[in-house]
Amino acid sequence: MKLRIESVEDIGTLVRLTRKAQGLRQDDLGAMAGCSHKYVVDVEKGKPTIQTGLLLALLEELGIEVTVDLPGDAVDVLKQKLLSQDTAIPNHRREKWLSQIER
Repeated sequence: MKLRIESVEDIGTLVRLTRKAQGLRQDDLGAMAGCSHKYVVDVEKGKPTIQTGLLLALLEELGIEVTVDLPGDAVDVLKQKLLSQDTAIPNHRREKWLSQIER
């Protein structure tokens, strides 16, 4: 199910609901994702200064997929950069992103 996220609190709410639905305790989820129990608490409370890399690991551990919806003009620029082999785009993402754009 796709939901529009409008705040850090939205992410926290969804993390808490998903964690509970999976029968996980905060400390267990933290250990699984490589972060502390306190970090999980901060995420679930919607703390605005949480570390993004850890958040992505936590979401992945819960099976929550993160996507972005780029506006058309940004898609055009991204496609140009992908095709031009621009070094700003990581090589390991190039083919995957290009195939997603061309769908």
